[in-house]
Amino acid sequence: MWSEVDGGRGANQIASCVAKHLYSIGLPTKHVTLYSDTCGGQNKNSHMVAMFMSVIRYHNILEVIDHKFLLAGHTHMECDSDHALIEKKKKTSKTIIYHPHDWMQLVRQTGKKNPFIVTPMMHSDFLNYSELLKNQLQMKKKNSNGEKFVWKNVKWLRFKKTELGILYYKETLDIDAPFKSLSLCSKGRSHYQLTPPLCYNRPVPIAEKKKKDLLDLLPMIPNVFHDFYKNLPTDATLKETYPNNETDTEEENS
Repeated sequence: MWSEVDGGRGANQIASCVAKHLYSIGLPTKHVTLYSDTCGGQNKNSHMVAMFMSVIRYHNILEVIDHKFLLAGHTHMECDSDHALIEKKKKTSKTIIYHPHDWMQLVRQTGKKNPFIVTPMMHSDFLNYSELLKNQLQMKKKNSNGEKFVWKNVKWLRFKKTELGILYYKETLDIDAPFKSLSLCSKGRSHYQLTPPLCYNRPVPIAEKKKKDLLDLLPMIPNVFHDFYKNLPTDATLKETYPNNETDTEEENS
């Protein structure tokens, strides 16, 4: 979890969260399978591919990473129920939200049998995987057999430590179906450095009007949190936005 001044909600941010979790995995796990819906802005895009390529190269333990996409109409997952539990907890909890940390505590308190583990993300945790796609990696239009690579048809991605720079994929979830392959590196250059730069070199500014509105609420907020709001960075060129109106970075699934 993170606040607005730590990052947005686009492909790089989601990829950075997944990468942080993958790097926390240790022995005996060597093969990981992830499942997600087909949202192009967050899950099914070249930013995620670049992230998996980077992780499989530098991870000390993982040898294979699979990413499977659920079929349209069948995308309900456990995390959807988790979101509902958090919403219910907020409605029944007596905890008052004054600071982003309070949201994290609320989520940690959700789920009596299996409490949620919350990992705070700072602006320095977000990596710009899109930069890898400008030089080191290239999403080519045709696979090794000369067939067109069509994102919307992809159902399964695979990344191997033994074959860096090669994207394996299927257009089906059939275990017995063979993988197709797509080379993301120039011929003979599969050993690029795949360390992405930071997305931000400082906290992300918000609109001046939004900060003014927040400061107007300080009389209702305990003094201990005032400095957090007073020190929020601003940018005069930004327009005021709200979560439901923000647009995540998206990639055309074509």
